[in-house]
Amino acid sequence: MSDLDDTTTRTELGGHQAETSRDAPRSRAALDDGIRAASRQVYAARQAGDEAEAARIFKRILSLTEEKITLDPADGEARTELAILLHLSGRSEEAKSEADRSLAADPSDRSAVQLRSVLALKDGDEARAAEVWDDLIGQWPENGSPSRAYMIVRAAKVFAFFDRDARARAYLDLARPLLRTPAERDDLRAVEVLVNGAGDMERQAAHSVEIFDAFAKTYDQVLFGIQNRGPFLIRDMVQRLGLPATRSRDILDAGCGTGLCGPLLREYARTLHGCDISIGMLEQSRARNIYDLLTRSDISVAGSLPEGPFDVIVAGDVMVYFGTLSGPLSGLAQVLKPGGWIVFTTELAQKPAPRGWHPTLTHRYRHDPAFVRAELTRSGFSAPRHEVRDTLRHEFMMPVEANCVAAQKLALASSPATLTLPGLSGLTG
Repeated sequence: MSDLDDTTTRTELGGHQAETSRDAPRSRAALDDGIRAASRQVYAARQAGDEAEAARIFKRILSLTEEKITLDPADGEARTELAILLHLSGRSEEAKSEADRSLAADPSDRSAVQLRSVLALKDGDEARAAEVWDDLIGQWPENGSPSRAYMIVRAAKVFAFFDRDARARAYLDLARPLLRTPAERDDLRAVEVLVNGAGDMERQAAHSVEIFDAFAKTYDQVLFGIQNRGPFLIRDMVQRLGLPATRSRDILDAGCGTGLCGPLLREYARTLHGCDISIGMLEQSRARNIYDLLTRSDISVAGSLPEGPFDVIVAGDVMVYFGTLSGPLSGLAQVLKPGGWIVFTTELAQKPAPRGWHPTLTHRYRHDPAFVRAELTRSGFSAPRHEVRDTLRHEFMMPVEANCVAAQKLALASSPATLTLPGLSGLTG
């Protein structure tokens, strides 16, 4: 059972357990503490595979948020939080009503604007979506923080996400003369890439390093905020393979990030080796004290990979950073034993993808499953032995559908020796 039930909220305050009766009035701070504690428990329940418990605690978060509004009906921020929770619960009409109330209280509430526009676009109401953005942009201070250009590009992103490319281009045209910084120009370019259907492959590795080093310390919280389920999809697929939980396999967590998959793989691993392109991410992984060895590697460069050979390689939410997959897959095949398993996730293409993939606003790529199968075959693997489709995360408060794949390296495939690039091989768990 959760620490949160229908009568009591427990929160960690200064390292001590503070218990508050449900019947006593609670402050905004106490409610926020309760919501944070419940959010951690939702993640823990999902990590344990208990989706029913996670759903129960999620309802408790919704209840605590409603209590915040009772405490202060004019709290627009709380109403926006409630609207988002209602949306995630499938209660869209109630979510729209709460978002409208939040906007009535504060038309400059960016979260409420984005949510209301998303709900409008989901209903096919482009005019209403444009109305809330235009109201926000029209009153945004010239020297505001973030900048007006940032807000206009943000609007373009929402419309581009819903394939309203003409409206997205109109916002980009409005933002272009207002751009002031390289970051703003990069942001606009990302939307242009999406609406024009062209990838920017050359900058992908460098851009990934920039992003992951910058967000390493807050990465886990960000992933929780977008309801990231990547590690759980990997866990469920490994379980589907029927491998005994006897710590008898040599496993590589390729693109391990902050190590979210590590605890879910430990029971299968004799040795658990993590690699990632970002030193900042590897430092976070080391703090988990789960991995036997951590190495800085770019999985698109075969010579930088740990030497292996490995029985199992997992790549959770990693292949989404590549358009063509044969490069990283071929390199990983070289350090996998014949007959060994590779398990990875991709985002499913949501529109025609003549090249087999198309870019997204988040510098990721979405793939056609037929293209993924062809890339596996080209890289020395079998066709997928298992494929499972599920929600990977949320973007713009909309679910992103994923394909989790398990395939085996062909027993007759060659496995030439590889070089090891010195990196963080001295980082031990």
